[in-house]
Amino acid sequence: MRPISLRRPSKSSRRAEALMVAKKYAGAQRTYLSAEEAGLKAAETVDAVKTAMTPEVEQQLAKVVKQWERVDGEIKAEQTLTVIQKRDWEVDTKRITVTLLEARASLDDDPARARARLAVVTALLEAWH
Repeated sequence: MRPISLRRPSKSSRRAEALMVAKKYAGAQRTYLSAEEAGLKAAETVDAVKTAMTPEVEQQLAKVVKQWERVDGEIKAEQTLTVIQKRDWEVDTKRITVTLLEARASLDDDPARARARLAVVTALLEAWH
């Protein structure tokens, strides 16, 4: 899939405004319609990318949640943790919880953001494992 570009619609809009100032109304109308069409195509591409990305990110979310549950169980079972390590784990647990909630909330609207949030959780978990 080609990268999404919003340059064409905005360039066309500026060109149409210049034509309006020059009182070339027919050309301005064609340019505005062209910009509108390009904008609609860009929006459709964004929606297609979101739709394609969402199932993949949902699978990644499920995998990260399982990883978190496993690491959490290992940490809780560990007998040799210091008080400082336990406190650090509690802080990271809160951060992981909030970050996973953010990932779930943004999954439908912005799967790329959800993926980024999952990368944060994965990094935290890997630091403990």
